[in-house]
Parts: sequence; structure tokens; C-alpha cells
Amino acid sequence: MKKIATTIMAVFMVFLLVTFSGCAIIKTIKAINGGTLVNGQEYTTHFELVKNTIFIKAKINNSNQQYNFIFDTGAIDAIDEGLANKLGLKKISSLTAKDEGGISKKTNIVNIEQLIIGNIIEKDLGFASLNLDFVSKMLNTQVDGIIGNNFFKYFTITLNYQDSTISFSNNTKPLHKMDNGYIIPFKQSISNGYAPQVKCTLNNGFTTNAIIDCGNGGSILIPKSDIEKSNLLKYNTYISSKGYGSLGAMGLNKKNDSSNIDYLIQLNHFGIDSLHCSNLLAQSTNSNIGLIGYEFLSQFKVIINYPEKQLILIPFKQPVSFKNNRNETGFGAIKTDEGNFKVINVWEKSQADSAGIKIGDEIIELNSIKTIDLSYQAYHSIINDDNIYKYYLQIKSNGIERKVVLKKKLLLHE
Repeated sequence: MKKIATTIMAVFMVFLLVTFSGCAIIKTIKAINGGTLVNGQEYTTHFELVKNTIFIKAKINNSNQQYNFIFDTGAIDAIDEGLANKLGLKKISSLTAKDEGGISKKTNIVNIEQLIIGNIIEKDLGFASLNLDFVSKMLNTQVDGIIGNNFFKYFTITLNYQDSTISFSNNTKPLHKMDNGYIIPFKQSISNGYAPQVKCTLNNGFTTNAIIDCGNGGSILIPKSDIEKSNLLKYNTYISSKGYGSLGAMGLNKKNDSSNIDYLIQLNHFGIDSLHCSNLLAQSTNSNIGLIGYEFLSQFKVIINYPEKQLILIPFKQPVSFKNNRNETGFGAIKTDEGNFKVINVWEKSQADSAGIKIGDEIIELNSIKTIDLSYQAYHSIINDDNIYKYYLQIKSNGIERKVVLKKKLLLHE
């Protein structure tokens, strides 16, 4: 199983900022809420997991080609704008879309006459047309689109990380009791891309909202404003970082700079309705809503009954245990247009911090390999290799190059 970069979290959800009025907004909402189920028989398919991101195949319109879509419960339906133009998809309307990294862009809503996954067929769908080149670059995999909550709305979806399967069922009868799992109600709103939204409790009783987001390769993200209001930092082990530890579907926010502070927290308690968990990691987000992602969800069989708004989590084993620390060098980097890797965040008191690595430094070499020759995925395969404990870096800072040796070390200390 390939792992996502530990220091930079890829979060591919796409929110909607509905800022139009009158006929424009009515047409946009109608398109997003559209889609007619033509054939909705039971269907199960295997998925591919790339850096903790789920991919499934789908056909568009009358094409026999299988396109590569991210399966994402934290996003609206989207298609790469280059592919949309190639297929000549008709523009319906436009709106402003916003990703977790805070980037907002005016986005066209286009019509897909027919989308086919196995024997499931939906027609007349409204898809956001987005430039997904950054996501493809991050994952080193062609991303043709994102299948999200608009497509799922007719089904009970079962996501099984253990056997890498996704099932679509037309059995949407609600459950009222379950001995081996947890039945959790959720809400949906257009502003959050119709993602399943649940109420969560933190260890001091503070409540916050989060969406179930299998497009988030990390664990739990908590709004920074809620972290500060709830005094989480007072009662939990944490560290802070400068720069940005998460990126959205549209890339790096150009406004991001070293003045931004993120937090990595060892939560004593985290609850979702009747499910209570202890000793797990959470990270801050600048979004106004939290996210529950892969590292948490993969401990459960995840069942989402969209028509009845029920989330069911069935643990694969009891007690459920979660990652509660990170063993790493303590910095995150992103590949630049020039081909090298630029540092965009550094965790305090980490090996990278102690070595004087700063936001904006360039990584010229990694273990004697020129980074200009490395893809994003190849770079992070080295960084995340559990068998590599020491890294020899050539760093360029303010035009001056120097050598740095870093060892992996647990970021959080009691």
C-alpha cells in the first residue's frame, strides 16, 4: 500500500461558494442537484488506492473508454476541464468553487449526458469543470475527474478498505439498531458539496462539525478557530508548524506564507455521536469545517445511506487503535515549475527545524539524487520509506547551497 506524504496532507475536496443570485443560482443548483438514475442495480467494484486516495473507473457519454475518477465523499462531482473541452461538454452555468487550501476559482458547470460505473447509469449530470493538473501531479496518476456526493445520492454506499471494494446498493432502508457498529446521523448542505456532515466532540466536551471525506488522505482535521476556542492546546500534547501542512485540489495558495501556523495534536478523546475514540492524531485546518479522512475511516467498514442520511461505521477489530504520532524529519515540500522541491512547512523542534531549514528553501538533492529528476511520487516514496532513517540533503537557501543530514524522529513528545 502506498502512503501519502506525512507532512503535507492532500485534501481534494471541493466546496461551493454560492455567491450568485436570481436565475443564475437557480440554474446552478438545479444542475448540481440533477441527474436521473437510469439503471441502479446492485454493483460492487474493486478500487485502486494511490497515496490513500481511492480511484474507480467510469465511462462518459457514448465513449467506451474507462476514465480515471477519484471517489470522494467530501466533494461535488467534477471533471478535468481539459477533458471537458475535449469531449465538448456543454456549459450549463458557473459558480465559485473553493478547496481546503483556501483557493477560490470561478468554475463552469457542464453537462454529462451519461456516466456509467459498471452497470450503474446516471444521465443529465452537472459536473464542475476544474483544472485537475495539480492533483494528477501530486498523485503521479492521471485524474480525469472526481465522483462525489451528487452521484451517490440514490444509493447506500459501502466502502471496504480491507478488500478494496466499493458497493452501490439500492437498499436504502434505515437501520435502527446495530450490535457490532455505530449508526450515526448526518446532515448535508450545498455549501459543503453535500458531503455527509457529523457532529463531533473533543476531549473537553467542545463540539465541532466535520465531514466524512475519503478524499482526505490523513486522519482528522479540526478548524483552527475551534482549536483555539476549545482550549485543546492547553490539555493535549501538540506541536505547531510554520507554513501550510495541507493542500487542496487547486494547488498551493499563493497567499500562503511563513506567517501561517498549523497544529498537530495528540487528542485524548474524539467522539462522533455514540462512537468514542482515544489517543489519536488531529491536525488544524483553515477551513470552517473539520474533515475525517483515510487514517480514521480505514479502521472501519464505512456505509453511507444517502437517502436516509445514515453513516454506519463497523470496526474491523476491537479495540480500534489509531496512529498517535509521526516519525519523520519534520518538513514538507512541493515540486515547483522549475522542477526542484520547495519547502512549504516546517514543524517546530523537529529535525528539520533544528537544522535551520526554512520556508522557501529548495531541496536540490535527496540522498545523492537530483530532485529535478524525481516525480512528486518518487520523492515522497523516499521520504516515507520506513526502511530509510537518514536523509542527506543539498539545500539552497537565499542562493547559498549547503548540505544537511536529517534523521527521522517522533514529532510529538510528552
